[in-house]
Amino acid sequence: MDIYDFEGTDFALSSRGIHLLRSRYNYKTIEYENVQKAVIERGTEIHNVIVAFVLGVGLVTFAFFQTLYIIRLFNDPNAHTIYIESIVLPLLPALIGSYLIYIAIKKRPILIIKSGKMKQKLRLREFIRNNKIEDLKNYLSQKLSYKLSIDDIDI
Repeated sequence: MDIYDFEGTDFALSSRGIHLLRSRYNYKTIEYENVQKAVIERGTEIHNVIVAFVLGVGLVTFAFFQTLYIIRLFNDPNAHTIYIESIVLPLLPALIGSYLIYIAIKKRPILIIKSGKMKQKLRLREFIRNNKIEDLKNYLSQKLSYKLSIDDIDI
């Protein structure tokens, strides 16, 4: 196992380059010479933002209309039985849909690496939590120099 200068959940940095990690094992290394541009900015941490948002809105909409249906059942004099499952049914889609909308909208500091046609979004949450974000910025500015752009981010 390699020894890294900085290590997070998604990636690690060493003198060789940026190591993309899965379960703490290196599956791909991007050498610093191959990086065209690196940006630290606020952005979404997930890759399919539109899919998550649309799915979340769909689930919340389903829960809303299901809730309206249940309210109509309570007001309907011909409905003699209302099952508890129909009352609880909108709860799970509403919770999951709300969470999907939240993660699609939530913006956090991320590192975007552009190399050739590839674009990687890497989370910086662990570095912020451990108060190592400034050390990471300095390390990347030494290795990438003019290729690194840091936007104003509030941590």
